[in-house]
Amino acid sequence: MAFGVKPPPIAEWIVNLGEAAEYMFDHNIFQDNLVGVDFCEQMVKETNPKVWAKAQSTPAPHSNLHGYRTIADIMTALNPFTGTFYREALVMSRMTREMFCLMEGRHVHPSTLYPGGVGTVPTIQLFTDYLVRLMKYVEFMKKVVPLHDDLFDFFYQALPGYEEVGRRRVLLACWGSFNDPDVCDYTYKNMTNWGRRLARGELDLEADLRSDTRSVLPLVETLIHAAGPGIRWMRDPTRGGAATSLNELARDCKLGMVLFEDQIPVRDIVRGACELLGLDPLHIANEGQFLAVVSAEYADAALNALSLAPGGSEARVIGEVREQPAGTVLVTTPYGGSRIVDMLVGDPLPRIC
Repeated sequence: MAFGVKPPPIAEWIVNLGEAAEYMFDHNIFQDNLVGVDFCEQMVKETNPKVWAKAQSTPAPHSNLHGYRTIADIMTALNPFTGTFYREALVMSRMTREMFCLMEGRHVHPSTLYPGGVGTVPTIQLFTDYLVRLMKYVEFMKKVVPLHDDLFDFFYQALPGYEEVGRRRVLLACWGSFNDPDVCDYTYKNMTNWGRRLARGELDLEADLRSDTRSVLPLVETLIHAAGPGIRWMRDPTRGGAATSLNELARDCKLGMVLFEDQIPVRDIVRGACELLGLDPLHIANEGQFLAVVSAEYADAALNALSLAPGGSEARVIGEVREQPAGTVLVTTPYGGSRIVDMLVGDPLPRIC
């Protein structure tokens, strides 16, 4: 960029293909060689014998696609260094690294920085070698996907609630990793444009999302009239959302805030958008909403009054104040688990107030 040099389009696609191979390598070795060990015969037999016994008598629904008759057979195939699928995955990891080196000439880390440039001469043979390996990887994926489906579906059935283990906010959107040579010209002037066109195009949300901006005064007055003596604290959760507001309260009063996840009113459409963008609804700014801490003896009166007031139909008791864990906000799940909710870190949404 500093020298005003723009690589030709074929050079951009060489880098893009190399980066794609890097993604395939990472997914393969992580999911099948590192994570897979957690579900292998050796691990399951030692840590949960009942699950292993059940796996031995459970047919694999997609055995015609991946070749393993029972769930136990899949687990055995995942045994490190001895399992057939584990070893096959290692071979595929090597092949994807070969694909990377075919394009980039050598493997560098991080793969977005190439000191001296990419040492690749584009030839028909080069791309043929890459394509042959890519087709082998595609065939491998035709086995991997149904194998994973059978294995994980079995664990969901054998261990109710297992799908909630380790649940965290998930980023399902890809901001793009591949430069579009038709837009990327490596100039500072156009950096914003080609940065937005990282070969994934623009991210559009087709949803009926509406602003919740409104005055909270009528609901606040309703709460004061219904439970005035029991009100201990009120706050509009704008900057940093409910999580930041409650963390500040927990820190200042040196008490713990425990939230009940299934009682927090989050619209499905908002939850879906947050999952797509990798955001936690508890960190999203809310206009026209407010949080209140009310003593237990006034809680029912406060909730009844708010629920009957215009705009208050979604009022909920979403948690309680406890002595422990002091200075911390916890969210409990319907399955008995819990997670710590920190204050907002960074700036995922623009300032609105």
